[in-house]
Amino acid sequence: MNEIKELPHDLLAEKSLLGCMIFNSQAIDEISDINLDKADFYHPQYAVIFESIMDIFHSNRPVDYVTLCSLLSEKGKLELVGGQEAILNIVEEQASSANIYHYGKIVKDK
Repeated sequence: MNEIKELPHDLLAEKSLLGCMIFNSQAIDEISDINLDKADFYHPQYAVIFESIMDIFHSNRPVDYVTLCSLLSEKGKLELVGGQEAILNIVEEQASSANIYHYGKIVKDK
């Protein structure tokens, strides 16, 4: 019987990275040298969230729960990622952005 091989990934690291980015958008500069891209995310919803966070960041607007939900809603993608509850869940589980670089490396390497 053939087993389907799954790509290496770490969903907890992906979620934690996003939480760090929302929790402290200034920390995004710390991961700039990793050159993360939405293609580095295994979870498709996390890729959409990442792309939206980076859109906000690159337009020099504050990245937070409100601006992220607003942009996702404007793009018609808020429900696709699980709605405001999913974004809130990501934010609430992140107490600090101290490990953002480590999480970024895990996502990139996996």
